[in-house]
Amino acid sequence: MRVSRGEVSWSRASLIHPIASTAYLLILISTITMIHDWIDTAIIFTASSIMASKVSGVRRVLGFLAAFLPMALGLGLFAYLVAGSGRIEVLLLVLFRVEAAVSGSILYAYSSDPWEFADTLGRIGLPVIIAYTMALAYNMLQGMLRDLQEILQSLRSRGLLKTPLHVVPRLPLISHILIQLAARKAEDMQVALEARRFNPHKRRSWRNIDLKMGDLIPPLVALVLAVISFT
Repeated sequence: MRVSRGEVSWSRASLIHPIASTAYLLILISTITMIHDWIDTAIIFTASSIMASKVSGVRRVLGFLAAFLPMALGLGLFAYLVAGSGRIEVLLLVLFRVEAAVSGSILYAYSSDPWEFADTLGRIGLPVIIAYTMALAYNMLQGMLRDLQEILQSLRSRGLLKTPLHVVPRLPLISHILIQLAARKAEDMQVALEARRFNPHKRRSWRNIDLKMGDLIPPLVALVLAVISFT
């Protein structure tokens, strides 16, 4: 923590400024939703996966991509059958769209601190209740991703997930466990907030989260890829 010109600045916990990571994810999702060329989508997926690996590690990114691969293949196959054109490009487009969204979400979830996200939203003028609601949702997202990773590791250690396709028949079990863990954590969070007499409508001051030049790299990369894809 440091004080300058009467304002308190904190040594931030976020690897990427919350606003920059949010802008990156919005540009990425908007781009892969609107473009219809599977090669451009594959390029965006590759770039997104590389950036996510820099933030959370290659092993974690590959683990999540493998976990969501069956769903991506299933949606791609469904789109291929519905299109009825016999074009494999439809399947590839959906596949890379889903995996690009997953890799982008990993960077978003693991690069920023939820409470610094609330501070940033509060400083730009959003109502306090909205800032804290989004921070709590962000916190729950991070927790669910960690829980999903632990569940998959547990199933692999028991020999129940030998290939990514083995996830499909166990999706109901995985979903049930995730929902139960999320509900339990929500209750624990509620008790903790009540014990501290937390009031989202009152906030004395918002922390100043410094924006660094390196924070602009992800949204700029996403913007450049979007421009290239639409030209």
